[in-house]
Amino acid sequence: MKRETQHEQILKYFKTHKTITPMEAFRELGITKLATRISEMKRLGYLFGQEMISVTNRHGEKVRVMEYRFIGRLYEETFYTAEEILEGL
Repeated sequence: MKRETQHEQILKYFKTHKTITPMEAFRELGITKLATRISEMKRLGYLFGQEMISVTNRHGEKVRVMEYRFIGRLYEETFYTAEEILEGL
């Protein structure tokens, strides 16, 4: 059985969750370098929105982290929406 790539795992996560943060990627998917994976996916034509959000860490302190939202993919001059891509998973 073929093991899913980290890119595939991230896309599947977006199917059930609208956003992902680095901590969610680590906790839920075991992915330690989310920003690197997102950057790789951008080079492949995937489009993401991103926003710095405030969260509370385990010490009760407010910290800022990047939150990513999947928008879609540009492929051979055609734009596919996130919904179209995620339906195929």
